[in-house]
Amino acid sequence: MAENSINDMTLYQIPIDAMSVNIAVYRAEGDDFIFVDFNKAAEKTEQIKKEKLIGKRLTEVFPGVKEFGFCEVLQRVYQNGGHETFDLRLYEDERISGWRKNEIIKLPSGDIMAVYEDLTKEKQLEERVKQVNSFIDSSQTIVFFWRPEDNWPVEYVSKNIKAFGYSAKQFLSGEVHYADIIHPEDLRRIREEVKEYTRNGTDRFVQIYRILTADGETRWIDDRTVIERDGSGEPTHYLGTVVDITEQKEVENRLKQSEEKFRTIAENSLMGIFIYTDHYVYANEALADMSGYSIEEIYQMEPWEMVVGPAREQVKKIVLRRLKGEKFPQEYNDLKLVDKNGAIKTARVMTQTIKYGDGYAGLGTIVDVTDIKETKQKLKLLAQAMEQTDELVRITDKNGVITYVNDAFVAHTGYKHTELIGQNAGMLKSGEHDRDFYKKLWETILAGKTYRNIFVNRKKDQSLYYEEETITPIFDERQNIRNFIATGTDITERIKMEAELQRRATTDQLTGVYNRHRGNELIESEIERVKRYKSGFAVIMFDIDNFKKVNDTYGHDTGDYVLRQLSKIVAMQIRKSDALLRWGGEEFIVIVPHIGKDEAIAFAEKLRSEIEAYRFDTAGSITISVGASVHQKDEGKSSLLKRVDDALYEAKAAGRNCVRYR
Repeated sequence: MAENSINDMTLYQIPIDAMSVNIAVYRAEGDDFIFVDFNKAAEKTEQIKKEKLIGKRLTEVFPGVKEFGFCEVLQRVYQNGGHETFDLRLYEDERISGWRKNEIIKLPSGDIMAVYEDLTKEKQLEERVKQVNSFIDSSQTIVFFWRPEDNWPVEYVSKNIKAFGYSAKQFLSGEVHYADIIHPEDLRRIREEVKEYTRNGTDRFVQIYRILTADGETRWIDDRTVIERDGSGEPTHYLGTVVDITEQKEVENRLKQSEEKFRTIAENSLMGIFIYTDHYVYANEALADMSGYSIEEIYQMEPWEMVVGPAREQVKKIVLRRLKGEKFPQEYNDLKLVDKNGAIKTARVMTQTIKYGDGYAGLGTIVDVTDIKETKQKLKLLAQAMEQTDELVRITDKNGVITYVNDAFVAHTGYKHTELIGQNAGMLKSGEHDRDFYKKLWETILAGKTYRNIFVNRKKDQSLYYEEETITPIFDERQNIRNFIATGTDITERIKMEAELQRRATTDQLTGVYNRHRGNELIESEIERVKRYKSGFAVIMFDIDNFKKVNDTYGHDTGDYVLRQLSKIVAMQIRKSDALLRWGGEEFIVIVPHIGKDEAIAFAEKLRSEIEAYRFDTAGSITISVGASVHQKDEGKSSLLKRVDDALYEAKAAGRNCVRYR
């Protein structure tokens, strides 16, 4: 381990392994992190021994951490420094699931420390003469007491301010104000935050920032501040407890102040703290709130009195052995406790043996984890439901990186979980959608709205499928987008069926070209296009000469063959922008955009000659009569079709196998 590993850090003479909070230390390695330290509380929570973790990658041991952005937070703190609080829903596997509140801190060594319990307040105990003196003797916590005036003049500062090169006299005389030691790049932010906390009625808050020592050195500090207010709610003073977190080795300097100030610090803790001999000799307000008993009532109780079930006798035996000076492995235990109202709670308890007066005592911490246990069970049921649904479910981070897929999605796309997790959801793109499609998608979901549409996606085997998909943003407690969840249904068969119905509705079943219904739509569409772009189009109408004779002579099968083959010949002569349709019986129309009269006549003549030159099986030579017209300004469909029909009639009257224009 590196020299500045937090393994040697103590907090109030308690090693990190004695703390019931979970602590892990990581070191950046590429786009991942490796374990460099892990305390006993975390060992029990994760159900894994420290020796199996050290040197291993975080994502190897807990594959789900990327799923909810934990690695992203570690990277951000690693790159930017400082401190960040993060609510993390742990990946569910054989070890653990649930929610944890993380405090992520970058250590001076560059390593990242994650403390995942609610450590919103530093834990300080008051000292009753000798009762808690041993608990705070080595403290490096510095206490400031300042007024809410310009530059924050200091009325009290603990003597261990000398660790930063200052003396208490400099602050008390007004030579140095508290704002003077805050790093200039952080001062504006700190002022704004204090102003906001004061304005919104907050009584206590946490800030991480830099200060300048007397010799100009920059140090990072963790500042836990309590606001004192008068009867009208206006702030009168700020009490700040400052810890140098630059080196994170140990807390050694004594915090010397009055018994009342020590009590204030201890009572800021949200974790129950107690000391016992054969009965409780110290308990903080957090323990009183948790148990429902007053502190005076707790002092009359035996340490095992609140424990229920078979564990009571076991706890009693351990207490009596501890009072004889016996020490036990430092680990926490989850115990069932009964509060004053008779409610059963699950509490996470850790105790250790300490010297007390002429004998020994037990010093412990206690956290109510009842809600955590219940939430874990609820999340387990929810996860089971998600895995059993036929819906295709995936979750991404706010950048579109996949953090979770359910089994249905894996089975449907052909990918493995490991091939999807950590990849961008764009890997499923088929190329069937343009940039504007995805631009609209991202604009919608980044605005915090739900997006619904039909996607054409690609499976691992490169086959395409249609998915009716809904993408919904997931917000954190500050209403910032943290993830997106997409649920979808494969509607490929439905799309194919609709396409087939559409094809049948617009296509002539014998020849495969457009039918008359579709032809009317296309002519009307061309007329609208002409109105917008002033570019004309022609309609070529032709009829097979003496087609009745073909049917009568060779039969309807031959007649059908002639119609199909003629359609293929004409289709080979027209452009992609042209449209061929069967108008009825042996009568056909070709819609030809962007041509004038001369071009229309030439095109019609080409079609006539191609048909005349072709020799049809059985039927032999076939000819057609052709009428052609070009759409005139402001002309409607009926007028245009009448003119081209008249032109066809003229071609038949002229002896057939010719072209006429009107």
